[in-house]
Amino acid sequence: MKQLKKAVLVVVIYIVYLGVGSLLDSEATSTTMTSAVVEWVSDGDTLRLTDGSKVRIIGMNAPEINSHEAFSEEAKDFAIETLKDQNVYLEADKETEDQYDRKLYYVWLAPQKEGEVPNMADNFTYLMLERGLARVYTFAPNDKYYDAFISAQDEAIRAKRGMWAVSHEGTTRGNDL
Repeated sequence: MKQLKKAVLVVVIYIVYLGVGSLLDSEATSTTMTSAVVEWVSDGDTLRLTDGSKVRIIGMNAPEINSHEAFSEEAKDFAIETLKDQNVYLEADKETEDQYDRKLYYVWLAPQKEGEVPNMADNFTYLMLERGLARVYTFAPNDKYYDAFISAQDEAIRAKRGMWAVSHEGTTRGNDL
């Protein structure tokens, strides 16, 4: 009977170990990143690489320059200041192109180590959201960092940063609040 209890205990401990391990891994980066240089910035969420590829940054919608939305110039200026002529690291998700044939990537300012929890302070979408220069705009299946993006946006709303100083609805479309 003692051996049976020990065996059951060992199995339970092993199952708990596997469960905790998979929970920890769920936040870890599991995608290889590609290095590229940003040649041109269209607005806060669209850019062109030196190889000519046009990129729509995953996870956000920045105010539109052509529609003269509030904070569109600030969003574009921050993107230019942060990304133009810089080496960035691109991470694809499940869908890799949008309906306009733009590549879809998360844009990182520093490489993230595979298998480790990513440093969201290196994620350009996260930086835009925490400054109130964009709002969360995700589409399944490309929603890997949704929770972190919502957290950054919520902090910007609470602090009334950027577009959130103007209105609780922000100044551009995005996911429902």
